[in-house]
Amino acid sequence: MNEKQLISRAKRDREAFVELYELYYDRIYAFALSRAGHKQRAEDVTQQTFLTALEKIHTFTWYKPGSFTAWLFRIARNKVIDIARKEARSIATEPEKMARVEIPTPSVEELALEVEDQHTDKQHLAKLFELMNDLSETEQELLSLRYFSGLSYKDISAVLQKKPNTLIVAHKRAIAKLQTKLSV
Repeated sequence: MNEKQLISRAKRDREAFVELYELYYDRIYAFALSRAGHKQRAEDVTQQTFLTALEKIHTFTWYKPGSFTAWLFRIARNKVIDIARKEARSIATEPEKMARVEIPTPSVEELALEVEDQHTDKQHLAKLFELMNDLSETEQELLSLRYFSGLSYKDISAVLQKKPNTLIVAHKRAIAKLQTKLSV
């Protein structure tokens, strides 16, 4: 069954949505972890992404391969932004309360363990996360979508709503920045 047929079925049958969930879960989680920075937040973003997708799938219109991927990653991206705004608002409106609350900050090692696969060297991945923290939000998001979620420039273009050529140039610049930092 192709993606279009699966989506069509999922609009009528919630059980069919489980197949979409299983197909996209790892990629959405990897993106959420790379952007949210903490396992619990990444799990929350992933859960909220799929709940929203389930609730709104009837509004989705398939128009070409990859359109569902882009739609799902836009939801995930918006959830990451929502969580960041909510946390910023909480900190800004309740500074004395927030001063008593310990917000867990992930270690580089924790992040590395979450996205590591069998062939990835933990030290290199930990260093990558450390270096990525020095990049702009846009650059971090681009690299996260490209490497942690495995999206093509075409799919990233649909998620970030930017032209593929613009993303390719931004990607090259971000990689150049990382290489410069590695050589220092």
